[in-house]
Amino acid sequence: MAIKQRGVAAGRAYLERIGHEALEPERAPTPSGIDILSIDGDILVATLVRVRQRPAEDALASGRTLDAALRAITDYRDGHATQRQAVRVDVISIIVLAEDRALLRHYRGERSG
Repeated sequence: MAIKQRGVAAGRAYLERIGHEALEPERAPTPSGIDILSIDGDILVATLVRVRQRPAEDALASGRTLDAALRAITDYRDGHATQRQAVRVDVISIIVLAEDRALLRHYRGERSG
């Protein structure tokens, strides 16, 4: 499995552990540029997953990327007649330490609307 796919799977498992309802792509196709779509209480959350090989590379997504994700999740919400009014963009940054070890950092609410 590619490193990005493993990172998205780890991010999805983490979000479910902290109480998000991660939506499966078959149930809710993920808008372009968004890695995980989930529900946190009454908030529809778009999560971007960034996987890095070295700590020096640990950087959040650019402002443009976050703004694009916010537009995508807002369009998704508006097009799917969801009851949830609030949307949020989170970022999960994963630094791979070894084949079976990684550090995960969750940045909540990098953009919201």
